[in-house]
Amino acid sequence: MQSVLPDALEQYLADLTGTDTGLLAEVEAFTLATFGGGAHILSGRYQGRLLALLSQLVQPQQVLEVGTFTGYSALCLAEGLAPGGQLHTLDRDARLAEPVRGFFDRSAWAGRLHLHIGPALQSLEALPGPFELVFIDADKRTYGAYLEAILPKCRPGTLLLIDNVLWKGRLYTPQPPDTTDAIADYLASFNQQLAQDARLEAVMLPVRDGLWAARVR
Repeated sequence: MQSVLPDALEQYLADLTGTDTGLLAEVEAFTLATFGGGAHILSGRYQGRLLALLSQLVQPQQVLEVGTFTGYSALCLAEGLAPGGQLHTLDRDARLAEPVRGFFDRSAWAGRLHLHIGPALQSLEALPGPFELVFIDADKRTYGAYLEAILPKCRPGTLLLIDNVLWKGRLYTPQPPDTTDAIADYLASFNQQLAQDARLEAVMLPVRDGLWAARVR
């Protein structure tokens, strides 16, 4: 996804973060070859290292991800799994199931990364939790529904991460009067509600396209 940071700053941060190697580099190459210009929705090295670091700090037994794409972010989140910990990732695109499961099976967490194909809200019903770390990066206009479905499966202290919440900068920069963007309108309302949600302690990070980091009270 397009970063809201100035290009020069984004490049500086990326240079300091380095480049991917091993399986993550393979996932990135597969994504670029398969999706071309659409590969920009991959989390990428900079955000991926942040996800990995936060997961390592939490050391979760159970991780939930809503929105798998090609599995890059799931592999980053898996880096912090506690011994025997499990990661469940949900996606509706069955076309990517085979390559994603192939990447998972070749990872250091083979057998502990579980891809669930189908509508995320339906898949969630079968997952009891509790989850200590949650990453939401799927259909933006369903963020509120995802949050309400997930919170009962969390415990106090669970870390929630929600991606793309600045939506290409359109939430804080003036837009032409005739511009319509239903996702931006929805996210503006969602962000206000989350910021005031008494169940959470939350701060928005200007990482790439905006990232909520929230702790369940």
